Amino acid sequence: MSKIVYLLGAGASYGKRGEDKIKCEVERHDKDGRRIITTMNCPTLYRGVPIVSELPSRLFYMYAWLDDEINKIKNDSLDKRNLKKLAEDINWLHNESGRHATIDTFAKKLYLIGQEDDYCRLKRAFTIFLMWEQMNKQPDIRYDSFFAAILGDIYDDFPKEVSIVSWNYDCQLELAYREYCRIDSISGIAKKLGVRDKALGIKSDDSAGLKIMKLNGCALIEDNHYILDPFFDTTQTPIGRVLSLYKHSEGDRTLLSFAWEKMNDEYKSMISTQVGDAETVVVIGYSFPFFNRKVDRFLFESMPNLKNIYIQDPYADRIVQTLPSVIPSHIYPITKVEKITTTDQFYLPPEL
Repeated sequence: MSKIVYLLGAGASYGKRGEDKIKCEVERHDKDGRRIITTMNCPTLYRGVPIVSELPSRLFYMYAWLDDEINKIKNDSLDKRNLKKLAEDINWLHNESGRHATIDTFAKKLYLIGQEDDYCRLKRAFTIFLMWEQMNKQPDIRYDSFFAAILGDIYDDFPKEVSIVSWNYDCQLELAYREYCRIDSISGIAKKLGVRDKALGIKSDDSAGLKIMKLNGCALIEDNHYILDPFFDTTQTPIGRVLSLYKHSEGDRTLLSFAWEKMNDEYKSMISTQVGDAETVVVIGYSFPFFNRKVDRFLFESMPNLKNIYIQDPYADRIVQTLPSVIPSHIYPITKVEKITTTDQFYLPPEL
């Protein structure tokens, strides 16, 4: 059980952008043979993963990259056909992400109207996209600084009073910690970190020092109880790694699990036990969206001893306004709330 709980949202994995945009281009011909060129500019990412507003253009960037790689394969083959199918899925997700407020919105719609095939298609395409994004760049550097700050004398000497609850689908924590543990396996790193995945695809023993609870699961693919791991594979080209992910991801094999999908009682009990002693919560890059409200309320209801909340976000004022909707009235506004608008490092509270 932890005295200090970090609650992470998408802003925690923001990373670093370049000043220049990338121009993406895809050439097609219509049924009459006329040449059609589609172009789009997208942000250059050096670290981290895209935020919600960047997803449509970054999905198009992956689609353009796949199209270019497909055109390099001269002969028809099963691999080429599989890559074409993946490109169609990524382009479909790109188009739909532009038609909906967020990918989560589109996913919730598919879930509610019972479009199971498209729901699985979305999770599969989105998972491969996020894995591809993280294959090609370093994680947000703030995770590295965070580990350097909280670790003791050795790489697995975690503070017993700290745990992490994350709404993020990404593997930024694992990829950053790899520089400390030197384990070339995403599941091995997760076990060492103490990741408790909602989908229960990654488990860790109770002795792991830092407890990390991923409320949305993780953008990973499991095949026969084995986690596919493209991040440290030096034997294949990037397109080879993506093709391998696609070929092993048929059906619902992703470990991604949205907020509205049922959380089993065992996982809920584990979370409430872990955060039950929390006196301090540090919220980083998280805006308490309505989709997550039911789970957020459960989290704060599990913290009867909460005394301090630190909101770290450039728009902290706006986020503070949402707190009454998720924190029980007998805790808030009695609880002290402090706004941290600097974001160059993850905030380390004085209680740590």
